[in-house]
Amino acid sequence: MKGKIFNGQEVQAIIAGNKTMFREVIKPYPVLSDDKSYWKFKGVRWAGEKSSYAKNFGNNARPEMPDLCPYQVGQKIFCKESFQNWDDGIVYKANNSKWDKLYESEPAQHMKQEHSRLTLQIKEIRVEKLSEISEEDAIAEGNYLDRCACLPRKKDKSPIDAMFKQNWCHIHGQEFKDAWNSTHKKPEDKFEANPWVWCVNFEVVKLG
Repeated sequence: MKGKIFNGQEVQAIIAGNKTMFREVIKPYPVLSDDKSYWKFKGVRWAGEKSSYAKNFGNNARPEMPDLCPYQVGQKIFCKESFQNWDDGIVYKANNSKWDKLYESEPAQHMKQEHSRLTLQIKEIRVEKLSEISEEDAIAEGNYLDRCACLPRKKDKSPIDAMFKQNWCHIHGQEFKDAWNSTHKKPEDKFEANPWVWCVNFEVVKLG
């Protein structure tokens, strides 16, 4: 089974049921043609930003690329996280905020499947630019500051309601941006570079 690394905050969000998707930069990165009329990735082409086809059909101008993704719908993956293998069992760094002051941990990439407490199953895969993340996806990524913002609101069109929604979107989008940049150090992977990403929805099928 394939494993994927998650940091402590992400692990806690998955366990709490607040993180149900992740994004991963498409590698190798799609290449834009010189005239910006199309993108190309592993032999697949789709309409570029200056293509009339893209302007007319929007997201429908993009290809379905599930066969080219490193993950597949229905596939199970296990969560890799920082840990310590003690005589009486596995201890996870995400469970202790003061871990760094108390213990030395094994890096997440060293975790084997039998030591993982989380198994995820892929439900959906799509392709988009990183900056296109919606407010719903920002929350599904486990990034939120105010849970009350997720509660249903009256469907009025007052200026106050509109301002609330605008500020909510900005807060969640900014939090996702900050979290993304803190774990992606290469300039070409930064939020400001707006790379193409795999957007992967999952469900937890094992926790323990």
